[in-house]
Amino acid sequence: PVVHGAGVRVGADHGDGEPFPGGMVVKPARRLVFYKRRTVAWAHPESELRVLACVHVPRDVPALLTLLDVVTPSSRSPVGVLALHLIEFVGRSSALLLINASAPSSSSYDASVHGRSHTEMQFKHISHAFMAYEEQSVGVSARTMAAVSPYESMHEDITSAAENQHSALILLPFHKYRSVDGGLEVSHPAIQPLNCNVQSFSPCTVGILVDRGLAAVPGGGYRVVALFFGGSDDREVAALATRMVRNPTIDLTLLRFVQKGGNFIASEFDALKERKADEGCLRDFLERANEGGGATVEYRERGVFNASEMVGEIQSVEAMGNKDLFVVGKVPGGSG
Repeated sequence: PVVHGAGVRVGADHGDGEPFPGGMVVKPARRLVFYKRRTVAWAHPESELRVLACVHVPRDVPALLTLLDVVTPSSRSPVGVLALHLIEFVGRSSALLLINASAPSSSSYDASVHGRSHTEMQFKHISHAFMAYEEQSVGVSARTMAAVSPYESMHEDITSAAENQHSALILLPFHKYRSVDGGLEVSHPAIQPLNCNVQSFSPCTVGILVDRGLAAVPGGGYRVVALFFGGSDDREVAALATRMVRNPTIDLTLLRFVQKGGNFIASEFDALKERKADEGCLRDFLERANEGGGATVEYRERGVFNASEMVGEIQSVEAMGNKDLFVVGKVPGGSG
């Protein structure tokens, strides 16, 4: 798939509190019988990462493209992006519309502005942005579609598109957007339940991106913090961080929390397989980081006795005020 400050949060989009300034919520999905489950950690870090990027309005696009850039697409580690323009349609059954996203020439585009509906113009703006990103980036393939359906059933179009693309990650805009005064305002009351429905029925990992200025970071140089508590949600955090390691324009810190005298969730963390899985994904991260030639990487461990100490540690990192993106799991030890 957030926390106060710039960040990405791996988890559910249920709370009304403000998350990190830039954020993404990631939640590994339940297995569907007819679809082989995919997660970010499922594939090799150098295989293609297939992403379904959902967009309500054009203002959602810049932060999504910045996040994709942080994940470091390259010829060695390509990213395949399907941008899905989500359009509310009232009074008729849900329909997934494939739209030709080929951009017309600038002259024909300008000449045809008159008479186009607002929705058609929004789609063209979104399509052009992803096409431009593909043209300017190495290792990126992008196409754009539109899903036209009522909000109540829109999650079905999103999950169907993810299945068809064999996506490993669905990116959803948070249900609040950054206002001119820096606060967060609700975009549409139906977006929060839509995000919850996608997380409940998704065939892959879901990331909810909270934009509080991520797209405004000038010329790269992103400062990223990944928080790791353990469990399947946080293994997705580590998998995303592992893909970021090769990006020479970022400063990446992975902060692991270890509870002194116990586990965050004893019923799950007492299981040897969970501990082994956690150690395995962190080992992959450190091995990739030690190869060098990419991001400036720092790995820290913090021992805490309880939740209040954990919150204090997170707040101390946030209080530094020099981070552009936080990536954090839905819940410590969470698995769905």
